[in-house]
Amino acid sequence: MNRFEEYLNGLDKKNLIMLYLSIIIAVGVIYYNYNYSVLQDKIEQNNDEIHKLLQKSKKSHGLNKKLLTLKKEYKNLQKKHESLTEDLRYLNLLINTSPILKLTDKKILNILRDILQSAIDNNIVASYEMKFVSGDYNNYIVDINGSFDVNGFMKFYKFIKSLENMSAIKEIKMINFQKKDNIEFTMQIYFWGLK
Repeated sequence: MNRFEEYLNGLDKKNLIMLYLSIIIAVGVIYYNYNYSVLQDKIEQNNDEIHKLLQKSKKSHGLNKKLLTLKKEYKNLQKKHESLTEDLRYLNLLINTSPILKLTDKKILNILRDILQSAIDNNIVASYEMKFVSGDYNNYIVDINGSFDVNGFMKFYKFIKSLENMSAIKEIKMINFQKKDNIEFTMQIYFWGLK
């Protein structure tokens, strides 16, 4: 350490200032290099974070667009659903109040009364048997066995026409004729409606 003190004491003022300046510059360079490497690492980390955030931002922007599109589709489907629900309510109301689609016991009795009245009006002698079959629909099957005069075919025709004019849903499944003294017939009529 003595040699170093002797060296420092032996320097003139100009060289001493230069020595101090060189030490300050050396410390500054070391400090700068140290801080530069630390700051460079932080800058790179921050750049990586910024890049990740930008990628997330792009993805979220795409998701926002999808979300807006899905919201519009949802609103359209909701409107369509409401419209179809109203249509269904209206159809159910029509079905429940329809005198044709809903067959009640009273309605069936009225139908039988009309069939009997039409047979009486057209001089047709017949027996009637009715069966009820429940499946997908309520089916009422009316078996008719009867006869009419050979000259009374037009009256029988009017009887059939009166059956066709009834407002209930019906189907004549079978009709058979046999000629004896009078014309004998068997007929099966299906009346059906919703449950």
